[in-house]
Amino acid sequence: MEIKLSQILDKAEKLFMQKGIRNITMDDISRELGMSKKTLYLYIEDKSDLLMKIMENIIKQDTDYFNRIDRENENPIDELFETSKYISERLKQVHPSIHYEIMRYYPEVWKVYNDHKVDFAQKSVKANLIKGIKSGYYRQNINPDILARIYISRMDLCFDGEVFPGNEFNFVEVYNEMLYYHIRGVASLKGNQYLVTKIETINK
Repeated sequence: MEIKLSQILDKAEKLFMQKGIRNITMDDISRELGMSKKTLYLYIEDKSDLLMKIMENIIKQDTDYFNRIDRENENPIDELFETSKYISERLKQVHPSIHYEIMRYYPEVWKVYNDHKVDFAQKSVKANLIKGIKSGYYRQNINPDILARIYISRMDLCFDGEVFPGNEFNFVEVYNEMLYYHIRGVASLKGNQYLVTKIETINK
């Protein structure tokens, strides 16, 4: 059976997310794929190259998804909730050590992640804020540039193991609390009323 690069990336990503990067060897990956390590190295150069390809694949998937959510939702709060569901599903799969390990041992991969965060993610948050101001769901006097930067920097805080130890806090719960905090902070009276209704509907 012919193995595709996408299958290798998918399997390796799942293993890293389940057990952490340092705990998974190239032998583990080749064994899970049912191929020799020699064959595996026909597709990738080394573990760093594998991680880079996985990160690029994740970024593409995220970018495609968030662009679609932006097109499909005129209401900025609905857009954030749709984004939240997607991110929460991602977070459920993340091993607590992933972010630290990439930052500490794979700086080139970390740079790609950070560049994406600053370029695409920050612009997406800013666009949502502008959409909210125009639609009346967010206050007219907020500064989208400043708040987009604050929001993205808080995202990193959600993954800070010193602030939120993995044995005490759930990533998804931390992120959702941050999301509600953000919406309540920027929402107009109309937006906050809609948020209350939205949460009540979800909790039914």
